[in-house]
Amino acid sequence: MVQNGFLSSPSQWPESHQEAVNPPETKKILVHCTDQKENPKNNVTFFENYPSYQRTIHVIAYMYRFINVARKILKPPTTEDLSRKEIESAKSVVVRLTQKLHLKEEYMALETKQTMSRQSSLRTLNPFLDNEGLIRVNGRLANSSMTYDERFPIILPTKSKLCENFVKFVHKVLIHGGTKLMMTTIRSQFYVPRVKRTVKKYISDCLKCVRHKQNVKSQLMAALPLERSMLTLPFTYTGVDFAGPFQVKSGNLKNSPFQKAYACIFVCFSTKAIHLESCTSLTSDAFLATFARFIGRRALPKVVMSDNGTNFVGASRDLVK
Repeated sequence: MVQNGFLSSPSQWPESHQEAVNPPETKKILVHCTDQKENPKNNVTFFENYPSYQRTIHVIAYMYRFINVARKILKPPTTEDLSRKEIESAKSVVVRLTQKLHLKEEYMALETKQTMSRQSSLRTLNPFLDNEGLIRVNGRLANSSMTYDERFPIILPTKSKLCENFVKFVHKVLIHGGTKLMMTTIRSQFYVPRVKRTVKKYISDCLKCVRHKQNVKSQLMAALPLERSMLTLPFTYTGVDFAGPFQVKSGNLKNSPFQKAYACIFVCFSTKAIHLESCTSLTSDAFLATFARFIGRRALPKVVMSDNGTNFVGASRDLVK
């Protein structure tokens, strides 16, 4: 079958009248699509990346100094240190941008002199915009003799990064101060809604404050001895110890020299009564003389307890002899 077929020889192959088609090379088409989304916070949140309140204010102050010098609005300063005016201006700029970001509806209502929404938490504060465009509280202290910032405090949004950094800054300046001290310091510059909750939360998260405010475990004390819990006459059971030395004059004259003196303290274990005797030295003989004066006034005690000082031990041996 193969010998009689079209494969027997090339001359017997059938001829094809179709033209060969050479398809063109297929190239990949790459399309780059860029989605540009406008973020209205880009011009506001750049300073919220700074870790501290003081650094934020200083960076903004140096930026405005550079702009004013470049535009020849101000002369180049003779020192690198920031002035108080530059710091206050930078603080106003940062606070104003923070208010525009976190209190957007309230700021627009005050700027356009419209009625504030009833759902706003600032409605009861009767806020207003000052000459620098800052939202302030219009309270009942307008006629007081306090400073302008204390009478009309600037509203600082609680959830802002600036508020968090400012609370951190105050806590550091006050050397880890307590809640009341921090609240008083914060209120002298800003009005922070729910400031007590904010301050307490920060103090509870401060590792140093947590370590230093831990409750110390109390020692489990043993039972009181019988001499300290039974009803007896005063100084029946007595404890004795010395206090001093004290510098006393040896005479009544003005130029009398000073010498050391000690106080011998006798304590009644039953009534907690105290008897004091003066003593010129800590020797055993001096204590025996003091003890004799004590006996002459308070009678002979049944038991005398001490800390086993050398003078007490020596006096005990002398009394036994």
